[in-house]
Amino acid sequence: FLCVFVANASAVTIKTHFVYGAAPANAIGGGNLDDIVNAAARIWESAYSDSFTIDIYYGWAQVGHAGIHITLEQDSLGREISGMILFDNSGSTAFYLDGTPDSNEEYRRGDEEFQDFGAGSINVARIFSNPRGEAVGHVDLLSAVLHEIGHAMGMSAGNPFFIALSSTGFI
Repeated sequence: FLCVFVANASAVTIKTHFVYGAAPANAIGGGNLDDIVNAAARIWESAYSDSFTIDIYYGWAQVGHAGIHITLEQDSLGREISGMILFDNSGSTAFYLDGTPDSNEEYRRGDEEFQDFGAGSINVARIFSNPRGEAVGHVDLLSAVLHEIGHAMGMSAGNPFFIALSSTGFI
């Protein structure tokens, strides 16, 4: 008799699809958009408990600010199942493209913030500051990607389901 325990599979699955564009000429660092988006997707997959799949199409375009998110399709529960994220390549945002997006050695300080929404304390923010090296004076592309994927995950003032659930402080 063999008994095998299998832990629950990863809740959310984020499928990433590069669509087009080139990095801005003023971007620095040894990284690239594909690796950074995939690192951000892994972070969200490890933190999000709802079981569903989302397709995120992403690329570079002249959008005039760091990034923009567009919902393409939602399911019956109001969850985005397909979305587009574009990052500015006009040069108006000076990006740092981290060559090691799975570590934070470019930042000398890391803080975490916790909040209790009624079911115990949970991590609501990780803030890295005091950059060094090439990261100084640049927008961290990983942070911008995490932010935009958060919108794709439904955390947006434009999502009526998020507004309804978050108005009480519970999500």
